[in-house]
Order: sequence, then structure tokens, then C-alpha cells
Amino acid sequence: MKLEISKKHKHYTALDFPLLTWEEVIDHIDKNVIAEYTTEAQQNYGVVTYNAYEMEKTLPILELVKQTDTSREYTAYMHLSFSSKTEGYGRHKDQADVWHWQTIGKSRWVVFDRETVVYDLTPGELIYIPKGMYHQVTPLTPRVGISYGLEAQNRIPHHEWLKETQAWKEDEGFENYLKN
Repeated sequence: MKLEISKKHKHYTALDFPLLTWEEVIDHIDKNVIAEYTTEAQQNYGVVTYNAYEMEKTLPILELVKQTDTSREYTAYMHLSFSSKTEGYGRHKDQADVWHWQTIGKSRWVVFDRETVVYDLTPGELIYIPKGMYHQVTPLTPRVGISYGLEAQNRIPHHEWLKETQAWKEDEGFENYLKN
């Protein structure tokens, strides 16, 4: 399988890679807490870790992502929702090309391209969202997914990006984006 960077989102189904288990996810969170790594708590029992590449089963997908552009840095974040009511980032756009691998549970991805497209991701599926494309993720069940990003060279720190995410929701940028 080969992944590619494009201006269009893409949905990959039935990838043949071993999936994470709840036990591996909980162990990963425990290691993050013990090592005092940065994690982000989300409303209604969600957690984001920024070092998912430390889990062995995430590495095959990471290698595919890294092959798309060897000149950029990569990230691997784990998004965990213990509840279907977990609140994520809402409608937003990322400053990096992102591939999201659904490993446990289900999530709904609404992609705002020229027309709105909805994907319900199940374990083993992967979605590609190009940098700057608006999208919104909602857990449909408790779920775990790994987001791999190829970072822009002028990327701002994650905590500043979170502040800007809220601003994107409130400004006219989204409406202007859909018109272009």
C-alpha cells in the first residue's frame, strides 16, 4: 500500500495491520502519566497523547506516512474517547496533512470540501485530510484513533494552535473557505 499527499481527502478501508487493544492503550496512558509527559484532557472523558509512536502497533502506519514526504517532521497523536459524548476540537482545520487510523470503536468524520462528506470510521480504516481542510470528528462509541501528521515547517506550538482552533470556529474563515 502507498499513501499520497493531495488536495483531496481520501478514505482507506480494511487496512491489514494489527489493531491496538484497550490494554495497550491504558498501558500507554499509564506510561505517559508516570513519565510526566504532556497529555490533554478533553471534555467528557477524552484524552490526547502526543507520543503514540511509542506503541509498537502504530509504527507500520507511521512508516507509510513518512514515505509520503521524507523532508518533513511527523507526529503521532492518540485520541481516546471513553464516551460517545467526549468533546473534541469541533469543526476545525489542521496546520498539517493528517492521516487518522481508527483502531478501536467508531467515529464520524464530517469533511467540508466542495460538498460535505460523512465517513463513519471503524477499526482498521484510515482517513486522509489535507492541511487546511475543515473537518469535524465525533465519537460514535468509546474509541481510540491515531492521528499522524506531516508538519509544516512554520508550524506553531500545539497549545497556541488550540487557542486558534476556537477562533476558527468563531470567525468567518469557515464560510469563506467553503466559497473558495
